[in-house]
Amino acid sequence: MAMRGGAIKFLGTKRQHDKWLKDTENYVVKGCFAMTELGHGSNVKGIETVTAYDSNTGEFVINTPCESAQKYCIGGAANHATQTVVFLRYQINGKIKGFMHSFARSGMQMMLYVNRTPQSNKTIHVISSAFKATFTWHNQRTLQECREACGGQGLKTENHVGHLKSEIDVQSTFEGDNNVLMQQVNVYGLLSYKL
Repeated sequence: MAMRGGAIKFLGTKRQHDKWLKDTENYVVKGCFAMTELGHGSNVKGIETVTAYDSNTGEFVINTPCESAQKYCIGGAANHATQTVVFLRYQINGKIKGFMHSFARSGMQMMLYVNRTPQSNKTIHVISSAFKATFTWHNQRTLQECREACGGQGLKTENHVGHLKSEIDVQSTFEGDNNVLMQQVNVYGLLSYKL
């Protein structure tokens, strides 16, 4: 839910914010986030899932052309979601133009499409990588401190700290391992400084 809401918030338009953010935050709309693929983890440049607009039917046709393009690591939200933010290659007249779209299970609902340049793609990747790693590590440290501050009470089921820790812990590796993401951020910084 947080990944879908975050994608809408940081990559969506004002109209999409107005339409989806409040309902997402209030759990009226239950969504999941589908980026990771079997063949290349969370390497967005390697994504193989493609969608193309069929002007004859007025529909978007999603194609997972091979086994390695299967979406993975969506988690339990896949069982309950009514909508999904999907990272895929968007094709217009045979040319790849963008990556992220949002679809409802019953059909397409808040397509997000951004016509990006190679430089803006790189900048967005670096900023989102830094945010993802920083925030997920912060979440883990905060919950650990909460657990320790509660002493033995922090281990009790009714206090939910243990449950939250188990839910948050996976964030440091899904959608890109934090250590790898921060290495990419550092390389970009060093290359930018050198230029």
